[in-house]
Order: sequence, then structure tokens, then C-alpha cells
Amino acid sequence: MVLICFCSLTSLCHGQNKGFDSLMHVLTGAKSDTAKVNTLNELAGLTRNNNPDTSIYFALQANGLATSLNYKLGIAVARATMSSANINLGKFDEALNNSNNALELCDQLLQMPAGMEKSRNRFRILQLKSLALKNKGVVFGNRGRYTEALEHTRLALKINEEIGDKQGIARCNGNLGLIYDYQGNHPEALKNYFEALKINKEIGDKQGIALNYGNLGNILGSQGNFPEALNNFLSALKISEETGDKHGIARNDGNIGLIYFSLGNLPEALKYYLAALKMYQEVGDKMGIALIYGNIGNVYGSRGNYSEAVKYQTAAIKMNEEIGNKKDIALNYGNIGNIYTSRGNYPEALKNQFAALKICDEIGDKTGIALSCYNIGVVFAKQKNYKQSIQYLNKSLALANENGSLNAITEVYGELAMVDSARGDFKKALEHYKLHIAARDSMFNRENTQKIVQSKMQYEFDQKEAQAKAEQEKKDALALKELQRQKLLANFFIGMIGLVLVLSFFIYRSYRARQLLRLNDIRNKIAGDLHDDIGSTLNSISVYSEVARKNDANHDEALEMIGDASRKVIDAMSDIVWTINAENDSFAKIIFRMKSLAFNLFRAKQIEFTFHADEILSEKKLSLEERRNFYLIFKEAINNLVKYSNATHAGIRLTNENNLIRLHILDDGAGFDTSQENQGNGLKNMRRRADEMKAELKIESQPGKGTQIELTLKA
Repeated sequence: MVLICFCSLTSLCHGQNKGFDSLMHVLTGAKSDTAKVNTLNELAGLTRNNNPDTSIYFALQANGLATSLNYKLGIAVARATMSSANINLGKFDEALNNSNNALELCDQLLQMPAGMEKSRNRFRILQLKSLALKNKGVVFGNRGRYTEALEHTRLALKINEEIGDKQGIARCNGNLGLIYDYQGNHPEALKNYFEALKINKEIGDKQGIALNYGNLGNILGSQGNFPEALNNFLSALKISEETGDKHGIARNDGNIGLIYFSLGNLPEALKYYLAALKMYQEVGDKMGIALIYGNIGNVYGSRGNYSEAVKYQTAAIKMNEEIGNKKDIALNYGNIGNIYTSRGNYPEALKNQFAALKICDEIGDKTGIALSCYNIGVVFAKQKNYKQSIQYLNKSLALANENGSLNAITEVYGELAMVDSARGDFKKALEHYKLHIAARDSMFNRENTQKIVQSKMQYEFDQKEAQAKAEQEKKDALALKELQRQKLLANFFIGMIGLVLVLSFFIYRSYRARQLLRLNDIRNKIAGDLHDDIGSTLNSISVYSEVARKNDANHDEALEMIGDASRKVIDAMSDIVWTINAENDSFAKIIFRMKSLAFNLFRAKQIEFTFHADEILSEKKLSLEERRNFYLIFKEAINNLVKYSNATHAGIRLTNENNLIRLHILDDGAGFDTSQENQGNGLKNMRRRADEMKAELKIESQPGKGTQIELTLKA
């Protein structure tokens, strides 16, 4: 089970109207009264995200003074603020204790007899109660207690809705999305993230917008949709840079690094990790520094440089010990254990995994316990101690089922299938493998896919509607101004305007006619693709559905075929939508999509490959038709290689030579007789597409000698 994580939303600070320096000036010489308590609490609130240690210092002073004055509202504010700062430091026990104290005080204040004081402060008390409940939800979420996390976060959301606090509503929706994300319930997570993003845009909360772009990127990254995940992280990074949010810059640099790490591009991953580390060090965020140390250690581990990997994980442990972040200490011990597992040093691996398990037991982190048990089970399996392996894997499975974590359930069933197979129990291995497939598919089944698409479409519709309204208002204002200007100049230019209008009309008619012809041609080609690629697949789904209705031995096989065919339809639609999107005109976007496709397909078949693209190609642009045909030829070639070649190595090169773009694909597979092209429509489609964009396609292959494909296109 992978021990890396995206930097996610945990809590957001309240906006502050006063700057730090002005508040410190107010504090100087202030009397020891409730006004001073309020100033100390404002300072604590202002620093709780960027400098949580300083926040706790001010909050403790506020708490002490408020206690001596019996100022319960001041104590409640200090406690709620400390709970947020504790969360940012990873000190979840202290956070939970402070949240409970704040809640108790809020309830006491709300039960006071009706009066002016209570009426004036009711909004603030309910706001504090919501914050304390939300913080409890964050703590329970981090400990894998998702039912309690959802319960407390929903209560916080209800209070914010009652008092009309839009920023609080957005925060709660963001945290609900995070909890669902932990569980692997991506449709519900997306629904809440989109709602939070919509509200943040309404109120102009740029920090909230950036955080939710990042959260959406987290889900897309966990689903393997790396191009879209990267787009979201880059959008979040841009906003953080515009607002000067150094924590946001560091967080998004780290997340972009994780995308490249997931794609196997270790140099690029390390580049972004180091940028994130530099920024975290600049702002003194020890929790962020420790997180990046762990991620850098993972890079070195993937490179096989185990000494450096252990060095960085150990540095992360030391940093987390300084701030008392036990959850991430367990994570680092687990990473070290995985490093030793990769080296075959199983005693050291178990030593570190049990250290991680012990910490997770101490802090009640159910997700961490499940993860540690899984990793321990893997090590025992490698030692052929199958009895112990199954014991720990089953414990991990029980906790994963309790938490509703589909990601973890999928991983454990897959490992149990391999253990059963290794000990010769093939019947149970098959059962566990089927459960593995069922759990995996339940995260990506048709219903979930539809929900995800619906959430995204609804959000995009709302955004476009709001944008259209704003643009129309802008156009109306400009039109009014232009009308006034034209009235002043009408007597002088009426003849010229008439001439321009006549000429414009004929030019527009000519341009419109050309555009309609071109649009008609594009529609015909897209319709052909829809008919050929998707029509036949939908027809096969219909056939499989008829088989599935019959209660016979082919029932499960037919359902699997329906799932495969449905995914093919979604994949084909994704390609068509991508190719007609004008934002993808740049060759850099084409290269990135090609890399993502190759990485996913070759990884699934364990085919080693290289991918090289000349940097100058990023500046090139292709027309819609050229982009569409170029990518679909590449996709057909890669799919054929994966399906039929039985290759172990493959190479892909994109070069720019003498104003020519050259795509070269080779493999060491079985090859085929190029003179007999009646095996299917794949090669014919590739040649047809090459002819459509006036490109040259060469295919060289012999049985047993691999295959070479070269596509040459004028730049």
C-alpha cells in the first residue's frame, strides 16, 4: 500500500481585519481587561495557520487572562483557536481536548438567560461552536474514525447554515469532501468540493478557491487522471502566487511533485519537492518540511538509493518528533519499513512497521493501523510466513471495512489473493481476486462515473452561467458607452459606417460560409468516430446485457464484459472531448497526454519503456484535425503493442527535424507479417488518418523481430 499522500485541506483560518503589527501595537500598554483578551485572541487567530506555535503562545495568554476575569467567551475563543493550531501541528490529542473545552463553554453561554449580552454574542458563540465541531471532525478523520468525523462536520455545517456564515459553510463542505475522499467515496467527495468551490468564488475567498482546486486535484490524482489533476494543482498554484500565500505555493509545489512521482518522472518530482521544501523552510513550517522530507525519501527509494531514502525518512521523523506529530511519525516508520522490504531486509522491515503500528495504536489512528497491518502482512508473505501474513491482512481488512475505505479494501483483497495462490489454495485465491476486482470496480463503476460526471457538469454549468451573466453585463456597459460615443460622431462618419457595414456583411458571409463548410466536415468526422468507435461498443453492451439476463454460467463473464465495454465508451468519449477542446492546441498538452497513456498501459503490462520528446516541440501547435489524428494514431499503435506484441521493452521518440515532426515507436515483441493486413481495422485506420493529415506512415515488422512505426508530419 503506497505511503505517500497529497497535501490536503484540514482547516482554514478566519479572515482578519487587522494586521499583526497593528495588533501588537494595541497590545503594548493594554490594560488587563477583556479588550486585551480579545486582542490576544485575534493575534492567535491570525497566526494559527502560518505559525501555529506562536498562535498557541498568544492563545495561552488569552486563556489565562480570560480565566482570571471569568470571561467565558474569551476562554472559548482561545480554546477553539488552540484546537486549530494543534491540528496544524499534528497534535490531535491536544486539539480534541481544546475542542471539547470550547464546546462545553459555548453550550454554557448559549444556555444563559436571554439578554443584550447573549443576543449580541450569539452569532460569535455559534461560529465558535461550529469551528470546534469541525475541528473534532478533522481529528476523527485523521484517525480514521470516519463515521464520527462525518457526524461532527455535518453538525458544524448545520450551524453555519443556520447563521448564514458562507465561509463556514464552504469550510465544512471542504472537510466533508476530504472525509469522503479518505473513504474512497469520490462522487460524494467531488460533490462537496464543488459546492465549497462555488461558495468560495461567490464570496471571493481566493485562499478557499485555491485549497479546493487542490482537493479536486487530489481526487483526480488518486484516480490516475494525472493531466486533469495537474491542471487543478497549477490553477491553485497560480492563485497562491497571486495572493502571496507561501504556504499555498509550497503545498501545490509538493502536490505537483507527487503527480510526477506517480508518473515515474523522478527528476521532475524531485525538482518540485525541493521548491516546496525551500518555501516551507522560508516560512518555518516544520510540519510541511517533514512531509516533503518523507516524499524526497520516497524518490530516493524508487531510485534504489536506499541509504539516502532512509536518511530523509529519519530526518522527517526527527522533525515530526519536535512538533509532536505522531501520525506522520508512524507514516515515516512505515516508509522506512517499505524501503527495507524492497531491499529484502525483512527483520528491519518488520521492526519499523511494528513501530508504526504501535504509534497508530497509541493515538487511535484506525487508518494508520489498517495500513501498518497491511504492510506487516506483506512482509510476512515475503518471508513465506503465510499464517501470520493472513492474520495481519485480515485485521487490516476488518478495519478497512469498518472505515468504508474502498482503496484499502481493494489493496488487501489483492494481497490476500497472492498469498492464497502462493500457499496453493487456488480456490480461495480466486475468491479473493474476485473480491479485489469487485472492490476496485465499485470505485469506478458506471453509477459512480455518472455521479462524478454529473457533479462536474453541474459545477461547470453554474460557472458558465455566472460567467455569461458577468460578460453580458460588461458588454451592456460597453455597448452603452459606445452608443453615446457614436451619437457624437454620427454626423461625421455616417457614410463611412455604411460602407464598412456593407463590406463587413460580404466579408462575414464569405467567412461564415467557409466556417460552415469546415464545421460540417468536422461534424461528419466526429459522427463517424462516434458511429464506429462507440456505436459498435454500445451494441456489444446490448448483447452482453441479454446474456446477463439469463441466469447461466456466463452471467459473471457477461457483467465483466459490460464493465469493460462501458469503460471503452468513456475512454473514447474522453478522447473526442479532449481533441475538440481548443485549450489543448499546444503540443505540450499532446505530449503530456501521450505520456500518461503510455505510462498507464505499459505499467499494467509491466513493459519497460523510454519516452523522449524534443523540447522545441512544446512550442508547436497543431490544428484540431491534425491533433485528433496524430493522437489517435499514437493510441492505436500503443494499444496494438500492449495487446498483441508480448514485448518486454518499448521506445517512443518525438523529434523535430528539418521542419518535420517525427513519431517513432519500436518494440522487441513478436512482430507480424506486414503483407497480411487483414487481421483487423487497426492498421487501416492508422493509414487512413495519416492520409487525412497528409502525413507519411511507415510500419516495419517481421515475425519474431519486433515492430517499428514511424509517422512523419510537416510542422
